[in-house]
Amino acid sequence: MPDTTVGAGMLSGAIRTQADIDVFERTPWQEKVPAQNTYELLCRACDRHRDKTALRFVMTGEPNAPEFTVNYASLKARVTQAANAFFRAGVTPGTAVTVLLPNLPQTHYALLGAQAAGIASPVNPMLEVDYIAAIVDETGAQALVACAPMEDSTLWDKAIAVVDRCRAVRTLFVVSATPYVGDDERKRMEAAFEAASRPARVDVKIVSFEEALAAEPSDALVSQRRILPTDICSYFHTGGTTGLPKSRRTRISTKRLLRRCWTCSRRPPIQSCAASRCSM
Repeated sequence: MPDTTVGAGMLSGAIRTQADIDVFERTPWQEKVPAQNTYELLCRACDRHRDKTALRFVMTGEPNAPEFTVNYASLKARVTQAANAFFRAGVTPGTAVTVLLPNLPQTHYALLGAQAAGIASPVNPMLEVDYIAAIVDETGAQALVACAPMEDSTLWDKAIAVVDRCRAVRTLFVVSATPYVGDDERKRMEAAFEAASRPARVDVKIVSFEEALAAEPSDALVSQRRILPTDICSYFHTGGTTGLPKSRRTRISTKRLLRRCWTCSRRPPIQSCAASRCSM
């Protein structure tokens, strides 16, 4: 299939007349996209821009805070490893992975990797435990990705409470921010994790996210999954009249997200391919 997501194409800025619209709509959008699912589209994009910056991360808002970058080749590798780690943990198509993280590079790996393995279910970590647990129960998530203990943060305690309340969760993946801090802060974080509470449930496996990724191949999905356009790839949660967020009201299929990606590609190009994220 020809790749029409790059090149001259028919960008939105070039459509000015009814004739332009007629030409543009003559071919169904599905025939213009060079991929059948979001993971394939991601891999194509990463292969095309291998050495360009995909993510730019700054841990704090300080003027002299160090900057960390991830290129597209590394992004593809980490997403693939995350998908494989989730698969090893029992995540299959139709199974949700709750991502309870602030904005970190690992958040992208987890979100995109969960889509390739099963269903990504991102949850706002600032919600109260009751709300988070209600979402996790409703989606039936079998894995939860959470942040290790950090100073002035309650995210780890929330994760432990959710795991103990939500019986479907079998694996707790722990994401550490130690790669983005100095030696002294890293030692404090590591000590805090060693001293932190653990789930009361003995059947829950606690796994280092970084170590789990490092143990997986980065060049292919070990599940050999064929991702269909009709597969649900993400759950998004909205508020309702009862006050509790709703999850299954907004189920995003691979086809729907793929169309959104293609629509964004039709817009006039911007100067940079990099995305900037600040965690705190």
